[in-house]
Amino acid sequence: MPDGRAPGPGAGASACAALALALILSAPLAGGAAPAQAETKIKAIERAMENQRSRADALAREADGIARQTAALSRTLVDLAGEARSLERRTADLRARLAAIGKLRRAKQEDLRRERARLAKLLGALQRIARNPPEAVLAYSSSPQDTLRSALLLRSILPHMEAQAGALRSELQALRRLRNAAARRQAALAKAAARLAAKRRKLDRLVAQKKQLARATWGEQRRAKVAGARLAATAKSLRGLLRRIEKDRRKLRVKPPPPAMAIPPSPSTAPEYLGETPAKVRRQLALGPIPSIRGARGRLTSPVVGRLVGRFGARPTMGTRAKGLSFATAPGARVVAPHGGYVVFAGPFRGYGWLLIIDHGEGYHTLLAGLGRIDVAVNQRLLAGEPIGIMALSGKGNPRLYLELRRNGRPVDPLPWLAAAPTNKVSG
Repeated sequence: MPDGRAPGPGAGASACAALALALILSAPLAGGAAPAQAETKIKAIERAMENQRSRADALAREADGIARQTAALSRTLVDLAGEARSLERRTADLRARLAAIGKLRRAKQEDLRRERARLAKLLGALQRIARNPPEAVLAYSSSPQDTLRSALLLRSILPHMEAQAGALRSELQALRRLRNAAARRQAALAKAAARLAAKRRKLDRLVAQKKQLARATWGEQRRAKVAGARLAATAKSLRGLLRRIEKDRRKLRVKPPPPAMAIPPSPSTAPEYLGETPAKVRRQLALGPIPSIRGARGRLTSPVVGRLVGRFGARPTMGTRAKGLSFATAPGARVVAPHGGYVVFAGPFRGYGWLLIIDHGEGYHTLLAGLGRIDVAVNQRLLAGEPIGIMALSGKGNPRLYLELRRNGRPVDPLPWLAAAPTNKVSG
């Protein structure tokens, strides 16, 4: 077993075999009862060894079952996250349409107010003329030409007033249609929001269930957390952090295996999340190999439903260039893995707040910062589209998710790698 790995279920049986051999060699052979006593001890040791082997087999079967359950949960989480993200897009679209309808309604109401004001002036003039009898017109000091001109003007005003009245009726009908459309959109939004809340609750339950299963490897996760904190404290940059992670992984790969009868090393001697632990191997077998990220260019899952507000290479502040993308999201939006891989870092890192790093193999890593909550642990195997956390639920304005894609430690533009529309398909 390579150095740095956690002892597997068969480690107890191996230790028991070594103990049995030591007891047999040290058993007293003097005296007439020695052979009988030795035989009794040997049988007792054989029974103990058999019990240990049975226990080791049971633990191995239990671990395999946990790995299968975890893999099934991962696939279910991908499907549910896809449904939740579709609902997030639906609610965002409904909110945008409601905002547009509201803006149009306000414009129509202003047009209606102006039309009413113009009609009120014309009606006032007509009412004043109507109050004067026809005979009174003859008594006016104005010339007959002026009187005729006034009559012609009034005759021309009447069709204009009728047209304005018709336009006013049309505006009123359009306003009623907008009100009805707003009511329908509001009802649809309420239904979509309720469905989204139900999906989020179900996702939270499944995430909690997966965490419960992961407690079977709590020692591995605890040591990984300690190792990750150590790396974060010593690394001065993201590139340095990734370099340290890769360096530790190479060390573990080149270490020769210990002698066959050696006692496995203490799990605390190396950060286990960087090696091929038995739990990690089981997860790999249950979920299958990670698809090559090189062939996924243009097909990576967008990590969040949101609006792109910052591009790679942009200058958000003087003297700096953005090394990734920024997305404005709704509060509590679900964040998912862009591609299959392993979590190699999860925790605070200087200047980034809560940071999550996923190793996709072939020298590629994605880095996500700005999450309000992280739902995965270091060394956890992820599928593309599997939920990894949520955005903050409160705060000023819309939360922002920051995404970087790095190849051999150097940032590359993630935008050409992302799919035009997020996919819900399950892949490594």
